[in-house]
Amino acid sequence: MIRLRRALVALALVTLSGLTGSPALATTAVLLTRDELVDASDIVIEATVTGASAGLAEDGRTHVTRTALAVRRYAKGAGPRSWTVRQLGGKVGDRSMHVVGDAKLERGQHVVVFLRRGAGDGNAYLTAMAQAVYFVGDDQRARRRLGGVTLVRKIGDRFERIEENEPAETVDRLVGDVQRRARRPR
Repeated sequence: MIRLRRALVALALVTLSGLTGSPALATTAVLLTRDELVDASDIVIEATVTGASAGLAEDGRTHVTRTALAVRRYAKGAGPRSWTVRQLGGKVGDRSMHVVGDAKLERGQHVVVFLRRGAGDGNAYLTAMAQAVYFVGDDQRARRRLGGVTLVRKIGDRFERIEENEPAETVDRLVGDVQRRARRPR
């Protein structure tokens, strides 16, 4: 639990800036292991994205997108047949906001998503931005899209950049692995 807490605290994201002072399209995040993702998530679902709408948050300034997911099956937890995922960003009128390093969910996508339940507001939230979404292709293989994200791992008292790409896996293998990890004693 301490390791998970440290990993989540270290997940504080740093947006990189270019030499001109304009933001670069990159975010640095501490890599969460599959165990850490499962432990930090209330639910993990295989789903289809059925739609999305953007609007302003309660503060009247922050853009938020609410994405509807139709559940195909639960890999961890249980619940309704559909979920709404709330993310920062989106286009409202002629203004838009984008959070670099967050997953972009679009209608029709087949996904496996690691989620945290909202505080009674009917929403769910991605557990770890882009790290929390696996996109399933026509070949039934699941892959994360981590473009714009620089992943690091803590080694001792410093962080080291991770260069390797993770291999794709079948959606059935991914869901089965999450189910096994969710049942393990902690």
